Amino acid sequence: MNFTRLNSYTRAAEQACRLYLWDARQTISLLHLSENATFCVTDPDSGKVQGIMRVSRGGYHSVGEIGAELQWLLRLRSQDGVKTVYPIPNRQGMPMTLAEEGGRRYVCVAFPYLEGSHPELRDTAAACEDFRRTGQIAALLHQDAMEWAQSRKLNRPR
Repeated sequence: MNFTRLNSYTRAAEQACRLYLWDARQTISLLHLSENATFCVTDPDSGKVQGIMRVSRGGYHSVGEIGAELQWLLRLRSQDGVKTVYPIPNRQGMPMTLAEEGGRRYVCVAFPYLEGSHPELRDTAAACEDFRRTGQIAALLHQDAMEWAQSRKLNRPR
């Protein structure tokens, strides 16, 4: 991961944010930087989080691959045992927003903000229960990926 591209990610996120039904004065702050950059989008007056913006590394995954991921999220919403959020649509009603920055195209997806906490910040018994539940969810995801015949037709990274 090239951390020197953080300014490009930030400008792409700012550009994409303007294409959502948010206050034009929203602020963004970096939450995490790995293969993607993830930003928190906040209303500057109320301090309320409006969403979480994921900016995919330019040229890393195609629009089709990210679209396949979003299709799977939508499918998982209908399954028992796995709760997922679906992206916040942009002004055109689309789940993905493209941003051009520094000659690269970035695919941006905004998600609703969900309250939560890290397992390691709580007591041991609660953390053990959280990790047990995480294991169950991982098993359900793996099973679904293997059983969903439609997934073979999706544009997925190899």
